[in-house]
Amino acid sequence: MENIINDTKFQKRLKQIAREQQLDLAEVQEKGAACIEELYAHQHPVATSMAVKGFEYMISKAYSDKIDIDPQEIKSLMKLMRKNSVAFIMTHKTYLDNAVLITTLSQYGMPIPYMFGGKNLAMPGIKQLGKNSGLIFIRRSFKDDIIYKAALRHYISSLIDKGDHLTWNIEGTRSRTGKIVYPQMGILKYIMEGQRQSSREIKYIPVSIVYDLIPDVKEMTEEGKGKGKKDETLNTFVNYIKKLGHPYGRAAIRFGEPVDAKAHHSAIIPDMEEDSYADNNTLPRFAFELIHRANRITPVTTISLICNVLLNSFALTKKEIEFSVIQLMNYIGERKEDVLIDRGKSIGVTTQKALNLLLGAGIIQKSKAGLKTQFSLAPTEYLTATYYANMSSGHLYHRAFIEMALVKIKDDTSQDRILHFWQEIMRLRNLFKFEFFYTNKPEFSSEIEEELYLFDKNWRAIITDSTKDITALLASQEL
Repeated sequence: MENIINDTKFQKRLKQIAREQQLDLAEVQEKGAACIEELYAHQHPVATSMAVKGFEYMISKAYSDKIDIDPQEIKSLMKLMRKNSVAFIMTHKTYLDNAVLITTLSQYGMPIPYMFGGKNLAMPGIKQLGKNSGLIFIRRSFKDDIIYKAALRHYISSLIDKGDHLTWNIEGTRSRTGKIVYPQMGILKYIMEGQRQSSREIKYIPVSIVYDLIPDVKEMTEEGKGKGKKDETLNTFVNYIKKLGHPYGRAAIRFGEPVDAKAHHSAIIPDMEEDSYADNNTLPRFAFELIHRANRITPVTTISLICNVLLNSFALTKKEIEFSVIQLMNYIGERKEDVLIDRGKSIGVTTQKALNLLLGAGIIQKSKAGLKTQFSLAPTEYLTATYYANMSSGHLYHRAFIEMALVKIKDDTSQDRILHFWQEIMRLRNLFKFEFFYTNKPEFSSEIEEELYLFDKNWRAIITDSTKDITALLASQEL
């Protein structure tokens, strides 16, 4: 720690702050040292091993099977981490996200990254273990503290210089809808600034984690309806651990390709004109690119698909649910096979497991008996079901936009029908700009065309020719 405090670059920055703010240098240096001491964490082998075992225990209490991974992603990640510092940018579903990431890395013999946590979590016991296992506690707010900012930037730079790895939740808060929410720039900004001060490069890896069921969902849906959020205390943490004793199914994690901070990024920022970027490499643009990449690799659970099906039907038998789920699986698998966590398994077995979990959680109910048994959503659980359904929505909206646009033009007999189709696609894109993450218009148009080709290879001729029957085109689709 003394080496970090006495580093020439840091001391030079503190002198600059003292001069610019007309402060006493000794006082600035004292505050700077205190900030580094507050931030400082290291990875003691015993403490790190204890933390990993603790994470593994938490996961095993809630999730029975092994964490679902993509073997090829793991191989690529192992190779990358041998040569580079890596920043894992995670989406945020639950307090268990870090546990899933750390457990996965540990199981495959990869280094454990330094983690960031709010200072409010620095409770007795957790603080000591956390600081000794690489958990960096940061203040919830420090926008006016120039010395703290300089210390944070310098400390991150020192970790990158050592070749260490980092991880944090870019969303800044848990998603209360099931969809990935907007990125928070704070930590990302300081990582990027720390990298500029460092002599080493860091690789940014989007990470998406999903679960069959999540212990926090009912609480989060209540908060979404206006219930106040409880303060996070040691008692809250203990109660959360106790709640993990129920069966929640499986967890799945996916790692994206490295995203270059200096490259051109195609993800758009809502409410900002796409041709108005003076600088294509702005921090917000990069953050949205990371979120967009994470959205594209988000794993799809059978529970998510069942919730989608039951939200569109009042009550269905198991066979009817299986029929609809296999259609959705085929649709998604044709485009991104590895995102399905139940890929290659018996649809009957996976559907029954998912139904059992949903019944046990009280999200669905059943009526009648035997082969005529029907399943429907419990009257009070529509928001909960929507949460789980939303976890797969990022894989479905292109198709949804196409179907809605085709319905809009089905009675259009003008020669400009294909133009009207594209106008409707772009209107929907704009209407739902706060619901989904998009690439820029040229790339988005290409994505729609790829989807249309899978819809029907002759899509262009059918839509262009106003004598062709759009209704027949829609009716011919399996899904």
